[in-house]
Amino acid sequence: MRSSPVKWIIRLAIMRKLARLIAQLTPLSEALSRSVHYFRPGVLLVTFSDWWARRTRFTRHLLSNLLVGMTIAVVLAYLHHVHNSWLTEFEDAGMDWVMKLHVGTIVSETATPIAWIEIDEDSYGRWGEPLYTPRRKLVKLIEFAAGSNPLVIVVDIDISRESGDREGDRLLMEYLHSYSARTGPPLILARTFRSPVSETSATCREVRASFIENSRAITGTENIFWASTLFAQDRDRHIRRWRLWEPACTEDDKPVVVPSIQLLVAAIVRAADVKPSDTVHALEGQLRAISPVRCAGLSSPENRDFCKSAEAEIATINVGGLTLDSSPSHIQQRLIYSIPWTRPSSGRILRGDTMDELFIRHAAYPVTDGDREIDRSWLSGRVVIIGSSYADARDGHATPIGEQPGALILANAINSLLQYGQIQPPATWQKLLIEAFLILVMSLAFAWFSSFWGMLVSGLVIIVVMLPISFLAFKYGVWLDFAVPLIAVQLHQMAAEFEESRKQRIKTVS
Repeated sequence: MRSSPVKWIIRLAIMRKLARLIAQLTPLSEALSRSVHYFRPGVLLVTFSDWWARRTRFTRHLLSNLLVGMTIAVVLAYLHHVHNSWLTEFEDAGMDWVMKLHVGTIVSETATPIAWIEIDEDSYGRWGEPLYTPRRKLVKLIEFAAGSNPLVIVVDIDISRESGDREGDRLLMEYLHSYSARTGPPLILARTFRSPVSETSATCREVRASFIENSRAITGTENIFWASTLFAQDRDRHIRRWRLWEPACTEDDKPVVVPSIQLLVAAIVRAADVKPSDTVHALEGQLRAISPVRCAGLSSPENRDFCKSAEAEIATINVGGLTLDSSPSHIQQRLIYSIPWTRPSSGRILRGDTMDELFIRHAAYPVTDGDREIDRSWLSGRVVIIGSSYADARDGHATPIGEQPGALILANAINSLLQYGQIQPPATWQKLLIEAFLILVMSLAFAWFSSFWGMLVSGLVIIVVMLPISFLAFKYGVWLDFAVPLIAVQLHQMAAEFEESRKQRIKTVS
């Protein structure tokens, strides 16, 4: 049972009497008596008021600005820790804005180039608008890419089900069987899942085995792998965050973790001197440490969208020298969009000072049905994605830089992971230290410019200076968010100046 306020008042009074008695019995009784006297709330308030009144105007403003700014900074740091949804949305809006400034700019010369063989509206129409991607056409696209010396080939097309064209399905199975038996560039196929459909479903998504796997056309391969194409979708239906791996269950209720396409590509590209199968097996070994607790059983309503994983046995996952947090925060899950969807800029993102293009796209129809040989050199040394953009594919998604088809989101995710890794916000103590310094600078600026407009301009200049710094840091995968405490300090300073002016006018009138 909680104590009543009356009991607490009695206890405090007894403690104060006891402290005074102890003070009288000690050699320093007079000093301790004064100390007990000063600990009375009223005396403390009067003492602080006297001390505050003796401070200069600048000191008062400086200390109050520090108090306001640092209080807000500490509160924000706490909200970061507890994953506050309001703060996350505010932070997302800021990062979206910076990303729009960043998109389409020159990237590092070391960025891995990407190519997209695009099944566009024209190709889809010329193929007769088929319900499934024609398997014969898909085989030609993979053959075309494989003969061009690419780094990796990604097939962002669902081949889990039979297409209805038995001859085409058989041709695809035979081609993949022969592909797995020879040395060729790594080929990554899209893994699909069955989602939980009711409260009586298992908590985790279930891996949907492809008819190609069921036929055992590819088994024990050294160069064909399966990976997830899933991304996280926010409440506003925008894709801002990746899912680097997908905890799931097999059809026989065994836990498994399926790597994402961008994670698998990064692992293979960053370990170019290692056999791809060894790289993939090493990655899968690390992912097993964060596999689901169990697959059998029912899910509870509060965990409808969450596949419960075991407590991670490893804190980080190493991918070809790239260190990833095994329990990433919402900021670390953000992907940086660099490649826009609109023509022609999507094909003119340059790498460093060279004229090399980061991203190239080419229609699929000339590859599969063209009447002349197509130059393949543009695919050499690139990550090649085979995917759709036509409307009937229903693969368009909202992103911070506009709607994009799934294949282009994959291209952005691959580039983001290879070039920047996980976004790393500064440590809390670093942020607080930098914010304290910026508040001091702002206070000095306010003291220098005594007028309202001078104060406004100086505050805006300081805040604007942070934009290029944030922009530069963002391009290197670091996120700085100092705007809120600085804006709060500026508003507080303006309010204090207004209050002083009001009191001065009242004094003058009286």
